[in-house]
Parts: sequence; structure tokens; C-alpha cells
Amino acid sequence: LPDEGVRVYVSCREHIASFTSPDGLTFGAADETMVEGGIDPEVHLLEDGTFRLFHTVRDPENHPKIKPFNPQELVTAVSEDGIHWKTEGIILMADQTPYSIIADPSAMQLEDGSWRIYYGSKNEQDQVEQIVSVRWWPDQP
Repeated sequence: LPDEGVRVYVSCREHIASFTSPDGLTFGAADETMVEGGIDPEVHLLEDGTFRLFHTVRDPENHPKIKPFNPQELVTAVSEDGIHWKTEGIILMADQTPYSIIADPSAMQLEDGSWRIYYGSKNEQDQVEQIVSVRWWPDQP
């Protein structure tokens, strides 16, 4: 955090929470549940002082064939304070790919403002695991 220590973002099985520490060594209770249903968080502090969150979502209602706890959607959200998030939308769904799982996103912003997002993937049928990527532009639906 720019002026108050360290904040870590953690998957807590059914949601994402954050924990803060003044020294990076001692953490208290969770700040609050930030994103219900979200897992695999990655947060970036942007040049304008806001935050961007990339995470995955497990959505058994819309994807009933996928086993529990397997994430199927790559999602982005933004925040003014790093705690209260507004979901922008789904970047990618597993059923748009040859994979049944999208997990553990890791993103980097490119010079043109777009993002290259790497994620783990797996095909349930042949158990092949891979790391693949997608390029995403924040101003495009």
C-alpha cells in the first residue's frame, strides 16, 4: 500500500478476502469479504491510483457439468480503495476455449494499455494441463 503497509489478497474457498499489515509480517483478521464466488485473485495498482483485480469464478449454476471448485470464468473488477470492488465483466469463459478449467490468472499491462493475461488451463477429458494466455483491452466489451 502506498502509505499504510502491505495488503494481501487471498482465496478463501468461496470468496476473496484481504488482510493488511503495517510491517508485512503481522496480519490481523480479514478486512472483509470482497468478492463472493471469486477465487485466484491478482491485483494491480494502476497509474491513476485505482486498483484492477483479475480473478476467476466458479459458477456451477451456469456450468453444471464442471466439477466443484474448478474455476470457469476469468473476470475483472476495479476499485478506488482496493477493498470495495465493482465487477466490470467476464473476460473469458471456459466454454469459449478448448479447456474446461481457467485458473490462477497472472496479468501484465502492455504499452498500448491492453493486458496479457496468462492462466492455467486443463482439459478434463484427457487431463492435459497448460499455461495459455489471452490479450484483453479494458475499453472493449
